[in-house]
Amino acid sequence: MLTVNGVNFGTDPSVTLGGVILTDVVVNSIGTSLTATMPPLAPGTYQLTVQSGNNKSAAFEMTLGVQGPTGPTGPTGPMGLPGGQGIPGATGATGATGPVGPSEAIHIVSRAAGSERGC
Repeated sequence: MLTVNGVNFGTDPSVTLGGVILTDVVVNSIGTSLTATMPPLAPGTYQLTVQSGNNKSAAFEMTLGVQGPTGPTGPTGPMGLPGGQGIPGATGATGATGPVGPSEAIHIVSRAAGSERGC
């Protein structure tokens, strides 16, 4: 996107860059700025010409450069608040049944009464 600031653009200006007609030219409501879609162009110097709807024109050179390298990554921002608890997971499978215990009788000794009895 190309923006050109100035005056007296008229209502339907024509804009060329390096001889290529730019598209989607829009003049702001007070006639002091226009925007246009730029074609893909190689870095270099090009002549920009704006011709108003009144057949007045202005031209100047503009230089397009290459995009520079990406800058360093900034510091990490502060940690946000903790989120809500997630949904519970699926219930696991039932575990295996353990072996059956011994079938012996329980023998209780009551020392207070001094007697033994079996169950």
